[in-house]
Amino acid sequence: MPKSVLLRVKINTQSVDENAVVEQAGKKIVPESDGSYIIEFMAKELKVRKPNADDVLDDSQSTLHKTTFANPAYTKYTVFDLNGVRLGGIKGWIIPASYPKGSYIIRAEAGDLPAVTRIVNK
Repeated sequence: MPKSVLLRVKINTQSVDENAVVEQAGKKIVPESDGSYIIEFMAKELKVRKPNADDVLDDSQSTLHKTTFANPAYTKYTVFDLNGVRLGGIKGWIIPASYPKGSYIIRAEAGDLPAVTRIVNK
């Protein structure tokens, strides 16, 4: 198994509190612009709790920095169907308009950076 597996997840924090705090390994996780959270799957723990009076959420406290997924240094993006069949190269994380609706796998690669793979729905 790899030592680190980053996952983008949607968490229904409303069931806990309108301003619920998501934490992993004692550090708060800042939600992404779409409301999802990037978590470390290999940490094997995640807390969603009601906020305390002294909770201040900012990027410096985040477990994973917001650029972990969308690193501008990635130069090669390849799209696959869910069976792993390579469909071609694309520019970024957006599925081209010419592709039919559905789920796709995008793999981003660049020089010395580890490859990043995510499932994208169109």
